[in-house]
Amino acid sequence: ISTLVICGVTSSMCVESTVRDAGQRDYRTFVVADAIGELDQERHDAALVTMGYMFAHVVTVPDVLADWGIRD
Repeated sequence: ISTLVICGVTSSMCVESTVRDAGQRDYRTFVVADAIGELDQERHDAALVTMGYMFAHVVTVPDVLADWGIRD
């Protein structure tokens, strides 16, 4: 396994911790922005900026489906 596609709950905690750990272990990491959640939109947006800056490629569900050759 060399590539991870991450989705989940609590963008600024669980998801960000997983993404940071994966990035530090040299996985090619994608975080699916519209498949993660957070109670506060401001925290969600800040977590996406942080993850995208250093640890992952921030993508959307349509991006992933297109890359995998799946039509939604």
